[in-house]
Amino acid sequence: MFGADSDLILSLLGLAAATALVAGGSAWLMARRHGWRSALWVPVVIALCAAALVWRKAGPGGGNVLQLFWAALVMAAPGLVGAVIGLLVGGRRR
Repeated sequence: MFGADSDLILSLLGLAAATALVAGGSAWLMARRHGWRSALWVPVVIALCAAALVWRKAGPGGGNVLQLFWAALVMAAPGLVGAVIGLLVGGRRR
C-alpha cells in the first residue's frame, strides 16, 4: 500500500523503539540498584559509542565537525531518550 519507503521507515522506527527500551531498562536497573549517579554512565556510554562510530566512518580525513556531531546525535537519540526516561523513573525513591 505505501511501498518500500514505508517498510524502511517502519523498520527504523522499530529499531529506535527497541533501542530506547533496552537503554531505558538498563538505566532503570542501574538507578534502582546503584543509584542515579552511577546510572548516568548509561547515556554517557551511548553518546561515546555513537561518536566513535561516526568518527570511524568519517575516516582519517575527518570531515565537518558539526556534521559529525549532528550525525552522532541522531544516531544516539533513541538510546539517550530511553536512558533519560529510565533514569527519571528508576531514580525516584519510594
